[in-house]
Amino acid sequence: MSRRADRSAAPGGSDREPTPDAPASAPAPAPARRTLPHGTHGLSPAFVARDQRARIQLATLELVAANGYLASTVAEVCARAQVSSKTFYEQFIDKQDAFLTAAQSALDQALELCDQAVAAAPTWPDSVWDGLATLLERAAAHPSQLRAVVVELPAAGPLALELLQESLDVFAQFLDPGFELAPAGVVPPLVRETIAGGVLELIYRHTLAQAAETLPEILPELARFALTPFLGPAGAQAWVDRRQTR
Repeated sequence: MSRRADRSAAPGGSDREPTPDAPASAPAPAPARRTLPHGTHGLSPAFVARDQRARIQLATLELVAANGYLASTVAEVCARAQVSSKTFYEQFIDKQDAFLTAAQSALDQALELCDQAVAAAPTWPDSVWDGLATLLERAAAHPSQLRAVVVELPAAGPLALELLQESLDVFAQFLDPGFELAPAGVVPPLVRETIAGGVLELIYRHTLAQAAETLPEILPELARFALTPFLGPAGAQAWVDRRQTR
């Protein structure tokens, strides 16, 4: 599976930071997570920098989810992550940089989990179901990440839209085997991008209208939507019905 260029390497080094895991409830304006011990602790400077970076990213996602991207400030991120502004600017250029790298980490982890589920599925329709199920379960378990990435990411400008499109392109590749099941020439190549965008739109609408925890409930609808161009309306409905009875 081809992946996009990595935007998340820390300044001054190539180590990837830990992927930030947002809490399972709406964030409150409090510190995002534990901090490192004060004074002499024996931890390496590289470890300390990675820990600070991950805390800043987590705080950024939580604040953006709670307040919106435009309303969130670097000062609020620093207070929530319990780091100084000096530490922030040692790690990131600005608020947009912190948000985009945090969003990329969240998207990368979700896509990696989908990739694993797809690879383990016995058939292509099963891979669609299992990949979508993994995506929805991940989103439901991390509602702050979900809202920050799905709802607020476009507000961060053209680079954010590029990141979102690159993630959709990666997701669309999961649909490629479906062309082998459809009659030759019947399904246009652009259908995979249409499906990927449609899945995002349905998740976006559900996120705005209902609790993120209920996202797995739309799995049958999403699977039918993704399979219909390749299996036909009746075939997709029949397959989803059979899968639901397993």
